[in-house]
Amino acid sequence: MWRFMVNYLADRELDGGSFGGAMAVSPTGEIIGSLPIGKAGILYVEV
Repeated sequence: MWRFMVNYLADRELDGGSFGGAMAVSPTGEIIGSLPIGKAGILYVEV
């Protein structure tokens, strides 16, 4: 089963408590794409 995680929680001082961060994980557990916490952006992955 594919897993997608977004909007990680952070300190309230960092854009109100949630900002950036995204990850896509394949059914085998391989991370196929990610964005670090605190970096705005769009994560595109092919599933």
